[in-house]
Amino acid sequence: MNRRDFLKTAGGVLGAAAVIGPGLLVPKKSSATQTGAAQATRRLVINFDDGYSSQLTLAVPALISRGLTATIFPVTGRIGVEPGYMAPADIRYLKDAGFPIQNHTRNHSSLIKLTKAKVIAEVSNAAIDLQSMGIMAVPGVVAYPFGDVNPTVIKYLQGTKWVVGGRGIGGLGAPYNFLPDDFDRWNLNAVSVHSDTSTTDYLSAIQNMPENSVLILVWHEICLASPPDEYSFVLDELKKILDLIANLRDSGFLNVINMVQAVEYLYRRQMGLQ
Repeated sequence: MNRRDFLKTAGGVLGAAAVIGPGLLVPKKSSATQTGAAQATRRLVINFDDGYSSQLTLAVPALISRGLTATIFPVTGRIGVEPGYMAPADIRYLKDAGFPIQNHTRNHSSLIKLTKAKVIAEVSNAAIDLQSMGIMAVPGVVAYPFGDVNPTVIKYLQGTKWVVGGRGIGGLGAPYNFLPDDFDRWNLNAVSVHSDTSTTDYLSAIQNMPENSVLILVWHEICLASPPDEYSFVLDELKKILDLIANLRDSGFLNVINMVQAVEYLYRRQMGLQ
């Protein structure tokens, strides 16, 4: 893929998001705030996985009120099918509102357990499902279900037209991706935000981001109280984290980007364009 095709595709995926400079997403703020954010060497990415309806009803208003967006990774086989998940119209609404929609496979199967044909089918069918909802996310970024990925899976996907990068998942032990040395666009490290970990720990990870690092935070289901499992996160705790992110963005400490832009940045570095 040449640079023009990549950037054209990325722009289509971003929808209504504002892109400035080297593909950096900045919510509509003052010109001074935009300049400070564009110059920040720390990049933070907000993700929501699976496509739970609570992401739309609870998390999205909290994001919008702070001038933030997130990249949404729906499991397309559950959209409009399983209770507790968004409908296709919800996905279209988020895209139109400036929330990039990306690939989390059709059935959320562990890709490392599948044959080549089934790996490609999981990703390609999800992309086709998104296209049927009016979402053009090809080529895009795949969030590997359960964070399961190995060199074989990556090799399978590198030979397709469907994706140009992938995101794993992990914890706070090694939260950062560093630019440019260990920033692998096919295995981006991300932190899964869990309710059984103190919110203070996540706030600390954000406040202590080193220069030239990328921190990717991933949420799943959002609830009002009493999370039923570790993957559910209380809305008030989410707001504390979003408040810090918005404040640090406005101060110029960090820049909030999305997953497509993160992959684009690495692509530019690899191709000597930046």
